[in-house]
Amino acid sequence: MKQFWQILFFLMIVACAAIGGVLIGQNFLGKSSAVHHHAAGDMHALFHHDLNLNAQQDKKLTIIEKDFRRQKALLEEQMKLANMELAEAIKTSGYSSPQVQAVVDKIHETMGGLQKLTLQHLADMQGILSEDQNEKLEEKVVEQLYRNAGQ
Repeated sequence: MKQFWQILFFLMIVACAAIGGVLIGQNFLGKSSAVHHHAAGDMHALFHHDLNLNAQQDKKLTIIEKDFRRQKALLEEQMKLANMELAEAIKTSGYSSPQVQAVVDKIHETMGGLQKLTLQHLADMQGILSEDQNEKLEEKVVEQLYRNAGQ
């Protein structure tokens, strides 16, 4: 019975980490096609208001945002598929099987990929923003990470 609770606890940690990775991507850079939203405020408004983007910067950011959204959607789809694989592996071989562990590893790799993609996207933005704009963006990113860690 103790092993069951350990496995359940482990799966809860995996789920929380997955949710955390998705939230980081959504909170900082996630957009729908028409509306840009952010859990603690509108990141698009941050770009336009706090960062005072000019038209050229906005145009360049729109291009890299489109590519980021495409790559992010692929990783999110991989997460959904891996979660379905995990459900099947648990159903067919139990909680602590090698098949379950292999899928959990795949989930971790995908979550890490999402986090790396998000950080790379922020790094790509640095080349478009001025030094002052980059400092403001970094402050907001760090602030949001601390806020999310406290939840």
